[in-house]
Amino acid sequence: MSNQSKDLQRAYMFAHNWAKARGAEHLTPEYLLLGMLLDAQGPAKELLKKSDIDIAELWNKVEEKLPSAKEASNEKLSEDNKLKELMRTAGKDRPLVSQLDLLLAFVQSGQGPGRLLAQHGLRSKQVKRDLDAFVAVEANQQPAKAKTGSLLSQELSISMRRLREVKPLRQIHPVFLGMLAIVIGSGVLLNLELIPDYLGVFLFGLFGWIISVSLHEYGHAIVAYMAGDDSIIEKGYLTLNPILYAHGLLSILLPIIFLLMGGIGLPGGAVYVNHQALRDYRYSSLVSLAGPAMTFVVALLCLIPIWFFYPGNFFFVDTTGIWPALGLLAFLNLIALAINLLPIPGIDGYGIIRVWLPETLQSILNPMRMFGFVILYAIIFLPGFSSIFWSTMGQLSILLGLDPNLFIEGLDLFQFWM
Repeated sequence: MSNQSKDLQRAYMFAHNWAKARGAEHLTPEYLLLGMLLDAQGPAKELLKKSDIDIAELWNKVEEKLPSAKEASNEKLSEDNKLKELMRTAGKDRPLVSQLDLLLAFVQSGQGPGRLLAQHGLRSKQVKRDLDAFVAVEANQQPAKAKTGSLLSQELSISMRRLREVKPLRQIHPVFLGMLAIVIGSGVLLNLELIPDYLGVFLFGLFGWIISVSLHEYGHAIVAYMAGDDSIIEKGYLTLNPILYAHGLLSILLPIIFLLMGGIGLPGGAVYVNHQALRDYRYSSLVSLAGPAMTFVVALLCLIPIWFFYPGNFFFVDTTGIWPALGLLAFLNLIALAINLLPIPGIDGYGIIRVWLPETLQSILNPMRMFGFVILYAIIFLPGFSSIFWSTMGQLSILLGLDPNLFIEGLDLFQFWM
């Protein structure tokens, strides 16, 4: 088959020769597993050894499943229906099918060789982990011309497969859903003028901001998982539970305090990513970028109703407390977006560019991560720096169609005790 990798072609050759020597009528999954075991340098045999599986015992168990040997045949053997089906499964969304792809199809089928492999302790999770690493290595060894299309296709296929497997929508925590209900409920009550503006804006702003921080961290987590970090699942980062995005005072508490006291969208939360588990070191950039990207999406969701329905824009709607609430949350997320994109060590902006910097420069900047928030504090609060930052934010909000006075009105209602 033209879509077989070199290692699988070797396994097919070994399997074909062995099947012909036994007088087989067709090439079956059992023969292909034996072909993998005969390939001393193949990734399948390497994985089985690494998993402490007794190769000799497995060989004997597979041979017991084969029909009795007959007179050797010289004819080319065709695949039986079971092997064809397994090859179709292994080749789904894959430009090149490797031994590990087929081994994974065996294990997931739970039949024939798959049942034997499971009985010997091999699990699909082990195969997937090695498969992801193997694909990345193979892709990096391809000629530069072939890399561009096939590597992107392979990486996208792996990432989407991992995303489908984890079913992220089913993992959302009730705490997040409860906060979302409060935000939607307070927004509806504000729009219907069934709740005092200050109370509605406070509930909408407070819980909307916690949701924003959670979604920011979720962006980091989901991309890290798609890129190969399985520890994301174990830590519960895909549940959107804000309690799990914990980094002491820097997580949820400090951003809320800054919001309550000064209306500043300070970045918060923390997702611990195992960068060594990522299939490629360059994924670190995407992981860092994913958080600000999610923050931008939240800001956009708040801005779209303002663009189309806020009085004085495209359509006229009677003004109610919902507009200051949306303006407040939109501006907070724009602040957080701007702050997160600053190339300061310890901030996402630095994480985005870090892997592209010379190692000598990284060695100088990396230790400065512990001072990142000190530099950030200077930019936001110290005279000179702060005036530039806030005037820039005001111009940015106007450019994006958000009247800064809407944020000021929302902040005044939010801080009703001041």
